[in-house]
Amino acid sequence: ATRLLPPDILLNISDNTDPADKNNLSGNMPVKNTAIRSAHDHVFAGRNWHFIATPSPGAFDFSTPLSASLTFIAAMITAGLGGMFVYRLSRENIKIAREVGRQTSALKISEERYALAVSGAAVGLWDWDINENKTYWSPRLYEILGIKDPSFTPCPVDFEDRLHPNDKQHVLDAVESHLLHDTPYDVIYRLRAESRHYVWIHAKGQALQENGVPLRMAGSMDDISDKQVMKKVLETNKHELQMIFDNVPARIWYKDDNNNILRLNRLAADSMSMSIKDVEGSNSLDLFRGKAEKYLQDDQAVIRTGQPKLGVIERFKADNQEPTWLRTDKVPFIDPVSGKTRVLISSIDTVSYQHRTLPANTIGDN
Repeated sequence: ATRLLPPDILLNISDNTDPADKNNLSGNMPVKNTAIRSAHDHVFAGRNWHFIATPSPGAFDFSTPLSASLTFIAAMITAGLGGMFVYRLSRENIKIAREVGRQTSALKISEERYALAVSGAAVGLWDWDINENKTYWSPRLYEILGIKDPSFTPCPVDFEDRLHPNDKQHVLDAVESHLLHDTPYDVIYRLRAESRHYVWIHAKGQALQENGVPLRMAGSMDDISDKQVMKKVLETNKHELQMIFDNVPARIWYKDDNNNILRLNRLAADSMSMSIKDVEGSNSLDLFRGKAEKYLQDDQAVIRTGQPKLGVIERFKADNQEPTWLRTDKVPFIDPVSGKTRVLISSIDTVSYQHRTLPANTIGDN
């Protein structure tokens, strides 16, 4: 800009935005307060620019219209600064546009991935906006409940209405406990389907909170109806087998190779004046003391050889009971779960031996 002025004119440009900090941008001579000068102020890009033109020492030709020249130069400088500002702003806009594009692409991929996961999930997904009191159910959840009406919109009230009367309070208490105390939300309940029958649901969820205030809660629902039916069948079978087990006219023990009593029937527990619960899991060494060593030797021989030991006549006496004669069979048995060999012991009372001489393999009194 200084090249556009006559050589005997000095130009000084300063940033006077902050009076306490005047930055000289051009010119290296102090400007004296003289009437032979021209000064102009221009505002650009939020800054106050101050232009001063002063004749150099020895210059006395004032025919040049300083005011017009200075105005022209100030306009040129302002245009240059404006161009630089626009260029920098354009570059920043390009960067922002690229970043927005990248983020948009990443968001689209994430949404597509989520949509695929939801459509292919075996469990139903749900989302509850607590502030708006609105809920979202995934297509799989619609399928679990047999909802085919495309206009159906789920809501919290509809969910509560579908809960089985015997499960409703338990589920609502679990939700409240999770929101207030962050206890795990992991519940099993029955939910009424469109066909009016109830579906067994295993639900899990997690709340999102901000400053201790729950904003939303989301989770999954799994249809476990088949599992519950199978569980019921197994429980029924177990109950029936236990009834048969307890009513067999024999004392039955099921033991491992360490002399632990894994299971026994009611008659065996009664012979010891104990309950089934108190005996199961106990060790024979703790229950029978001196006689347990003989039991262990016989049991381990059956387990080790895999050969049953049948018809053993023995005298048995429990604490505080009269002695009795037993005919005992010990049979090896492979546990289907662990694959380990156990021993199944069955003893029946046999009074026909009570007057005979004690056999060599008989277990006597304490």
